[in-house]
Amino acid sequence: MINRQLYRDPANGRIRGVCAGLAAYTGIEVWLIRVAAIALLVMSSVFPGVLAYLLVSWILEPMPIEKPQPNTEEFDVKVKQHHWQTGDHPIEVLEKLTVEFEHQEQSLRAMEAYVTSSRFKVDREFSKL
Repeated sequence: MINRQLYRDPANGRIRGVCAGLAAYTGIEVWLIRVAAIALLVMSSVFPGVLAYLLVSWILEPMPIEKPQPNTEEFDVKVKQHHWQTGDHPIEVLEKLTVEFEHQEQSLRAMEAYVTSSRFKVDREFSKL
């Protein structure tokens, strides 16, 4: 089970990051959360909705900033299966994977060309000395 916690996401938010934090927590697109928040705001005759939003933004802590991992070898992709979910469209993922595989093929070809060259044999003989 994944241990998730509800945070505000000011980096991706419009006002205080409450809707962006809810979207990250639930896995639903941010625009759907914002539409629902505006609908609730209008239906609650504005003042109670604004008060609730400010209260939630005051209670929730801001999302901690994750430090990027240098040189990660994983190709982390989240594919959305429904329109309302977060993630990348399958066609975009396929394009990213195609580019990644082309890059890997170029690296493999360069490595194969070096290993089968006479320079590799000379370098190997020098390293034995």
